[in-house]
Amino acid sequence: MRSTDRPRIGVLATAVLIAASLTACGTPERADSQLPRFDIEGTRAHMYTSVQELADKASAIIVATPTGKSHSRPLPPEHGEPDSAPTRYVKMTVTKVVQGTLDAREIDLVSPGVDQTTGDLGLLSGGPFLLFVTPAMYGPDDPARGYVVVGGPAGVYAKTTGATAFQKVDVASGSLPATLRDTPQDLPAITKTEAQLLREGP
Repeated sequence: MRSTDRPRIGVLATAVLIAASLTACGTPERADSQLPRFDIEGTRAHMYTSVQELADKASAIIVATPTGKSHSRPLPPEHGEPDSAPTRYVKMTVTKVVQGTLDAREIDLVSPGVDQTTGDLGLLSGGPFLLFVTPAMYGPDDPARGYVVVGGPAGVYAKTTGATAFQKVDVASGSLPATLRDTPQDLPAITKTEAQLLREGP
């Protein structure tokens, strides 16, 4: 992620918000009308104030739905200590690529935090979600497999039952619009490829 950053471990460390491992599990119960509420630890290295800023750091803007499955990957030795918390991923089905390019129909996405509504990983349930995504990486030319959400919760918008637009879930990003639509004309164009963003690093 790019909005919160813990030194030493890079992009993925921001998603490692709690230290327990998680294996694949089913979708927990939740009310469709509730937006996720993210429990964020640490500080934000960058506050995103516009959708254009999010798009500038994204390789794609997608609509995705949770599969209800998650898993953890340990940090490689060169990026963490032996007791470092693993990186926690949720598996998402990509239902629409609004801007940019993403060929996979199912992706592993670093969880952008814990959803206080369910007490579980964010994006493990609910949705659908409009997401600004970029490749997960430890540093320049050092991919970590899967994707992260640009800005963590800042790059997450959710559609609740009966809603016509996706709603912002990050209460800390006051300058971002409250709602977005999943149409190309309503969102900025993606200007960088995954390869370009990987070369640039987090």
